[in-house]
Amino acid sequence: MQNISAAVTSNLINEKIRGTNNLADEMNTLCSLVVENDFVKNVSFTADHAPCVVLFTKEQLSDVKRFCGANAPDKMRSVLCVDRTFNLSSLFVTITVFKNQSVLRNTTMQPPIFLGPLFLHGDGQFMTYLTFFNFLRGMLDTDLYSSEVKLMDGIVTGSDEEAALVKAMRVAFPNSKHLFCILHCQDNVRDHLTKVGVELRIREHILNLLFGSNGVSTSANESEFENRQASTLQYVRQYCSAVEDYICMQILPKLLSNCQTLWTAPWLGPQRWTNNSCESANNLLKLTSDWKPARLTELVAHLHNIVKTQYKNVQRAMIGQGDFQLAPTFLQHKVSFCRWQGLSDDQRAVLTNAFLNDSGHIKGHNRKPTVTSSDGSLTVVGTNKVARKPGQQKRPRTERTVS
Repeated sequence: MQNISAAVTSNLINEKIRGTNNLADEMNTLCSLVVENDFVKNVSFTADHAPCVVLFTKEQLSDVKRFCGANAPDKMRSVLCVDRTFNLSSLFVTITVFKNQSVLRNTTMQPPIFLGPLFLHGDGQFMTYLTFFNFLRGMLDTDLYSSEVKLMDGIVTGSDEEAALVKAMRVAFPNSKHLFCILHCQDNVRDHLTKVGVELRIREHILNLLFGSNGVSTSANESEFENRQASTLQYVRQYCSAVEDYICMQILPKLLSNCQTLWTAPWLGPQRWTNNSCESANNLLKLTSDWKPARLTELVAHLHNIVKTQYKNVQRAMIGQGDFQLAPTFLQHKVSFCRWQGLSDDQRAVLTNAFLNDSGHIKGHNRKPTVTSSDGSLTVVGTNKVARKPGQQKRPRTERTVS
């Protein structure tokens, strides 16, 4: 994402974005953009709460389904990471990010981190977050296919330990699985142990028992988890029993939840999960804004430019240009630069949309043959061929059987 900064800054200067310091005036402008703009999707007002704004494009929504939904191939799946960002404007910005597995960064050969739907809000209360996640769930389930196959039921979300945010995600996506950032958990345990006066040597040993390379958080199965948990609690009871309830009630359930998700989702890998993707995106937002708070309308334009730039880079990868290249599964969408130059805008849009809508499933792989009725009203699994006896080599007419 780091290469987007210069392009976004240039666009903001060229567009000469202007705004006011009055939040009500800014919200008035954003309300008008719901109709005029393809990025501002929802502006809501609730009694005793600051206004909320939901931002995303159709490409972002489609990619969340494509890479985070239950239908995504394991090798392409991504966690939908969520985090709240501060000091960008008069409202907080909660971002979602995912790994775009259709392209690879030229320098690292790793999938880049892309911004997903964004949320501007004035507080961190449960009902405020629920406004965002319920709206997002509704938009993700809008089409019939997503609803019928329960595409978003298998989503895996990830965040830090912000209780209201996690609760809202679980209500909006009740059948999803959630990962807690291990780095945030570790920092929170360290802060708590320091606050209650646990001496350094004991504190560091507890952290190692919980989060070390052979700690509870890296358990490979349930039996190993229980053994390591028992060893940790035995040490805690012996040397600092005052924090036993905190570790049992606040930390171990989260570590168990993480491990259970990792055990049942091999595509996540064996490593401890961290929310570094969101931290990287947060850093980008602050770099491109020169670490200065912006007016709300300026921030929205700024976020929109970042999103447009990341998808322009995807399009450039199709013709072998820019910072990205197509992932192996999507090489069939590659277009030579000379051919691209001769295409009309409509033809380019058709090729780009075909790429963005490619789910990454190998065509024909493990697909059973089907037959459709003459009027197109029914499709069944099977073929029109005669059902032969196993091992039969003669034609059906001449083959006689005695069984």
